[in-house]
Amino acid sequence: GGTPARTLTMLKLLRSSLKTGGRILVAALDVSVTDNPVHRAYHDTRCAAREPIGKITMRLEYGDEIGKWFDWYHPLPHELEKLAGASGLRMSEMMETGAGTYSAVLEPRTG
Repeated sequence: GGTPARTLTMLKLLRSSLKTGGRILVAALDVSVTDNPVHRAYHDTRCAAREPIGKITMRLEYGDEIGKWFDWYHPLPHELEKLAGASGLRMSEMMETGAGTYSAVLEPRTG
């Protein structure tokens, strides 16, 4: 989802489609892991606006083709954990996979 709200909707949909014992594997980018001053300035702007630093607007280009702008959301690990909880899931594992990327396993909450 391109926003936290749409990500929550997506997680709820995925949660409802899991079979018994099913889990969701998430591979994500932790945008806070950067030394790039341009990225840091963007993060400061997002924080000042009380918006997640991982919420961006982008478009794809290939050759002479340029797509439309669309929202994209890279939840930070703690944001993903919060969204998972709100969707009836829990983050059972989280692994930093290097260079600002991480993977997480989400599974239905019990009880």
